[in-house]
Amino acid sequence: MLFLKKYMRVLFFNKKSKSSKGFTLVELLVVIAIIGLLASIILVSLQGPRATARDTKRRGDIRQIQTAMELCYGDSACGEGAEAYLFSTTYPAAIGTYIPVMPDDPQATGYSWLDNLTPDDNQEYCVFADLEDGGYIVAAHSGYYEKSTTPTGISGGLATDCDSPSD
Repeated sequence: MLFLKKYMRVLFFNKKSKSSKGFTLVELLVVIAIIGLLASIILVSLQGPRATARDTKRRGDIRQIQTAMELCYGDSACGEGAEAYLFSTTYPAAIGTYIPVMPDDPQATGYSWLDNLTPDDNQEYCVFADLEDGGYIVAAHSGYYEKSTTPTGISGGLATDCDSPSD
């Protein structure tokens, strides 16, 4: 009988059991704040790898452009004919059938193409990208390399900063 009285008291008179079925507003706000804090820490920690990934894409794009230009050089149906690079004053829309649509920079700042039409020299070209980790990746008739200064020009066979990897 004593057991039954105790059971009845807990069952009918314990008001705490009815109100403890859910979370309070304060508890929910604390959980939301912790989730927000963790999310912001994760987003900040991923900025470095994102920049590295964009630079890797830039390197791949510039290498692809260099390969297409070298293939175009030997193709009489591409550009200005056999033994000539594609002439352009600005970043071209395509390089023959080798690159039907030119790649874009991951942050839409654009790749830089130095004018190889004005010096009227179909034996040179220079395209480069600004890297987020500093410096530039350059593809030119003389090779593929990284530089710490901005390439400024090519000039009809004369050695300029696009012709060699040295700064």
